[in-house]
Amino acid sequence: MADNPLAKYRWKSRLIVVHAPDNAASKSGLARLEKQIAREKAELADRDLRIFHVGEIPKRSPGYATKLSETESPTLRARLGFSSEKLQLVLNGKDGGLKRRQSG
Repeated sequence: MADNPLAKYRWKSRLIVVHAPDNAASKSGLARLEKQIAREKAELADRDLRIFHVGEIPKRSPGYATKLSETESPTLRARLGFSSEKLQLVLNGKDGGLKRRQSG
């Protein structure tokens, strides 16, 4: 379980993991993403979708993402291979499999 902080959500939720490195492009992208999530909160809940933030930029909007511990964020960031200077999103299905990876 310590190896994969998301294992407890398998077969319960679809997961979006957001990585936002600390740079201007990521900050503006993250702000847009937070607004979109706030607007579509009901739709996300209907689809059993959970958001996790593992970026270097601290999350700002209350309720934007499920909280991870101080050790879970870096573990998950390394597990998913986040190292780019771009905002990145990963979508995992309920089965735990990677469904989509998107940058920018």
